[in-house]
Amino acid sequence: MPRRAVATVFLSYRHESDAHRTEVRTLADALERVGHHAVLDQARVAFAEAFEIRRRLAALDPANSDWQRDANYSLHALGKLLFDEKREQEAMPLFGEALEISEKLAALDPLNITWQSDGRANRHWLAKARKAAGLADPRLTD
Repeated sequence: MPRRAVATVFLSYRHESDAHRTEVRTLADALERVGHHAVLDQARVAFAEAFEIRRRLAALDPANSDWQRDANYSLHALGKLLFDEKREQEAMPLFGEALEISEKLAALDPLNITWQSDGRANRHWLAKARKAAGLADPRLTD
């Protein structure tokens, strides 16, 4: 079954069991890896598919910090991909949403260095995209 068809099947129904959710998360991770090794258009499609899976998982269980961080990571990866394509206007909302998620996670555990780092990275890339688009914001650091 082609990769896109597999992703569509996973996206088309509810994920009721923990085992199934784990399988879906593994699929999202695999799609992301494909994205890292594919040409730009294929990478965008793979990242977008991975993000849709991760967004659905995060919505199923908003208290699951791993799934929230996965969604954050996919948003950040898609944002960087768009930024690299000089599509800063499209990248900014993705970095903004990733920043919101990472700030919520960091607030849950201020000692979690990874979540603090995610917030700094998202803030940096949002500032970088805004600056490239001519919309620099002094509240954001780059």
